[in-house]
Amino acid sequence: MEKDIRFAHKLYDIDSCFILYYGENKDKVLYPCEQITDPEMCLGVVGNSKLNPRAFKFSGRDRNPIKVSGPTGDVLCTLELPGKSAMMILNPEDCSKAMLQDFVTNDLNGNYDRHDNLYTATVAQINEAGWQAVWAPLQLERKIKHARLVPQTTMIPVVSPLKQI
Repeated sequence: MEKDIRFAHKLYDIDSCFILYYGENKDKVLYPCEQITDPEMCLGVVGNSKLNPRAFKFSGRDRNPIKVSGPTGDVLCTLELPGKSAMMILNPEDCSKAMLQDFVTNDLNGNYDRHDNLYTATVAQINEAGWQAVWAPLQLERKIKHARLVPQTTMIPVVSPLKQI
């Protein structure tokens, strides 16, 4: 099946069904609302240098369903599971203070603070810690690399209807 690419970036492509192609030759595939199975993919979370126990509680946004829509506005999939937000780092060599500052300012629409840190882990490490990473793009906010970290105890196996297209 030929890809109907709607968005091309140097690190990834997205087709009309919002399927993401990434990797050196864009030969790796991610389906929205599905678990990320690439053990080498790097994910990042922004935080400051203090451990805040409240950060582990799910806030309202952490509980909101995430819907992914197709080009005609029809809902392709919905992620109902609560979890914590993270970002996919498709080029781990870019992990630097400059990338962190750019991410906080542009992707999070926030103000960069010198105390901000980017904490990273691979999907394999996240799985070992009892969590699963799910690709959960926030389309309306233009946060394509958004992922949701979901506790393994709440995971229900889901197969994207997009795999059958």
